[in-house]
Amino acid sequence: MLTRGQAVGEAEGAVVGALLKASTSLSTLDLSGSSCAAEAARLIGEGLRESAAPLAELRLANVLYTTDGRMPFEAVLERQAALMSGACRLSLREVDCSAQAIGAADTAALQRLALLFAPELKVASATLGDGGRSVRLENCDGRALLGAVSPMVELVVQQCTNSGGCYIGAALPGKGALFSSLGDDAESWGYRADGIIKHKGSRVQDCLPTYKAGDRIRMTLAGGVLAWHINGQRAAEVRGVPSGVHFGVGRWDGTVEVRIERAAVVDAAGCLAMLRPLCALMGREGNALRTVRLGGNGAWAAGDGATLAAALGAASCVVAELDVSGSQLAADECLALANARHLHTLDLSGTAVAASVASLEAVPHRPAALAGPAGARPGRP
Repeated sequence: MLTRGQAVGEAEGAVVGALLKASTSLSTLDLSGSSCAAEAARLIGEGLRESAAPLAELRLANVLYTTDGRMPFEAVLERQAALMSGACRLSLREVDCSAQAIGAADTAALQRLALLFAPELKVASATLGDGGRSVRLENCDGRALLGAVSPMVELVVQQCTNSGGCYIGAALPGKGALFSSLGDDAESWGYRADGIIKHKGSRVQDCLPTYKAGDRIRMTLAGGVLAWHINGQRAAEVRGVPSGVHFGVGRWDGTVEVRIERAAVVDAAGCLAMLRPLCALMGREGNALRTVRLGGNGAWAAGDGATLAAALGAASCVVAELDVSGSQLAADECLALANARHLHTLDLSGTAVAASVASLEAVPHRPAALAGPAGARPGRP
């Protein structure tokens, strides 16, 4: 069953849940890339729980969980866990819940998630409005960035008096560059209102769709690809963008003003809420779970790596491929994961082990025994 890349509201979730409940043959459920209402996730989980189908693949990569703005964050996590709990069965072979995200539209939620324009990440002359939900740049060049990393933000352009001086894009949060517009340096990318993308001070793309006051600009960042959508239509993308960039706006001339319509936060907590049912499945005799992808969900909390390592050590566990990239796990937690007896592929990029390998690669004439790509599985003694 495929709802890949689609919007799954509560009504659609009820229909999918009913179909799943009646199915006795479903082998793959693919929600990857979809915008899924949190309540829909619960309804789909209920349908899965009551289904006798031999589900083998569950694909949830890059799912954005949405709410009506009133549902507490913890309630969203419960619904994500319900979806995974319903899916877990002995026939399940592959699970991909990488790059999970929770969307927010109300100001209180955006503030709680630090997804407003940050006073410390804006040029001094920029003026914040509505508690940081909007920003206005005029009279002085510079930029303003959101306070946290996000996989998605949608901005409404409220003023753009000079199409050649208005930039929307992303940058690494270095305070020394706040007095330059986006795209002026090696650590920022800016899409100009007249259809030009700049990076390192040079044009890297041109003749692109333009935007103006009143337009909605949605930006997404996944797998190093920064993409812009104008009024719902994909306009452009650039590759090789680091995961630590913050979305924002820049000004070179004229007046630029934007307002945050909605944003998303990387969902490490939700990913780990889903991890618990998976760990329980690893401990069940006769389970077939061989591939688990949990990467791209931000930093894990203390002890989460140990919880997963304990599950991998169960006699009934047969997991052979594991992705925990971006989890920032400590070296001892990485080693505990690497010692799982059936594991032959382990992605540790974005952890302490990957950072150590990267630092070793910067040292000339390092011993051959220490060579290896970031994310490679540590060798056993």
